[in-house]
Amino acid sequence: MTGLPIPSHKKENEKNIKGMVQPVNVVTALQKGVFMKIDFSNSAVWKSLEKQAYHGTIEISDFPPVEYKYFSELRQIYYAFKFEGLSKEEAEKAKKHIYRQYQENLQEYQYYSDFVKRWHENIMNAGTYRSEILKTSNLVEKCILAVKCISAMTGDEPFLKTALEQLKGVSK
Repeated sequence: MTGLPIPSHKKENEKNIKGMVQPVNVVTALQKGVFMKIDFSNSAVWKSLEKQAYHGTIEISDFPPVEYKYFSELRQIYYAFKFEGLSKEEAEKAKKHIYRQYQENLQEYQYYSDFVKRWHENIMNAGTYRSEILKTSNLVEKCILAVKCISAMTGDEPFLKTALEQLKGVSK
């Protein structure tokens, strides 16, 4: 069901909400075997989602974590504004606050996603270097590949640069 649960002690609100929130057969996109990609960077899409949050009709179960958190909190703010007496100024202030949090969370999520991608690439490169080490018979080439492998596994670029410079003197 979409929207927030209605507190039982607020009977007057139940009358206001009836007809606004329709019962929904909740079947997620993943259960259907389809993953829907929403372009959260598109301002028209974003405004449409905010409008759905206002009306309590937004379905956030398939959203990425950062967007899920933002729209869940936004829905709660709109609910408090519409049914619990939250002033417009307080609602706007709360919305700005959660939007700032959303932007910070998005940057942090992107940072960690990029880190994991780099880590994965390094693991793949290290595997390639290990294979190449076993194939070559040239000892200097083996050393260079070993240094590249160690650098890939540790993510230590300065080590790679320094070690390769030292090996240039050996190979001459």
